[in-house]
Amino acid sequence: MRNYFRITLMINCLLLMQSCSGVGENAQAEKDHSERAAVLDATQKVLDAIGNADAELLSSVMLPGAYMNGRLVEEYAKGFPEREELMVERMWSPEVSIDGGIASVWTPYDFYRNGEFSHCGIDAFQLRKLDDEWKIVGLIWNSLQPPDCQMHPAGPPKQ
Repeated sequence: MRNYFRITLMINCLLLMQSCSGVGENAQAEKDHSERAAVLDATQKVLDAIGNADAELLSSVMLPGAYMNGRLVEEYAKGFPEREELMVERMWSPEVSIDGGIASVWTPYDFYRNGEFSHCGIDAFQLRKLDDEWKIVGLIWNSLQPPDCQMHPAGPPKQ
């Protein structure tokens, strides 16, 4: 009888430890999902800023002195006031890597000017978390034409 009691006690302890470890894993998974969402939100704001020629939005998510394909972000945004073209850049299927306060996003994109397809390629973002906020440190991309790059799975953007 004593052995039965000990075995039952050990099994209950193991089950309790297993369920408690699951709680920690769920909390970590939720935190990871939240961080991923925050990283993708910062990258999407860059694409929105480019599309809307919004220098204020762009500077809000980029670190001062950050580079965009070899140009300082401040230089890149100088052309926004004169731009009359409607631009749309869309990403999909991003690969997100996060380790502590650094992150990277590698994602296909397509780009339209005034409703017409221009090019597609890969965007590669590098991010840093400062004061609990993700900021873009740098962005590089390539510009290709199909079939050397993918088009957005949803087809052309809606006008």
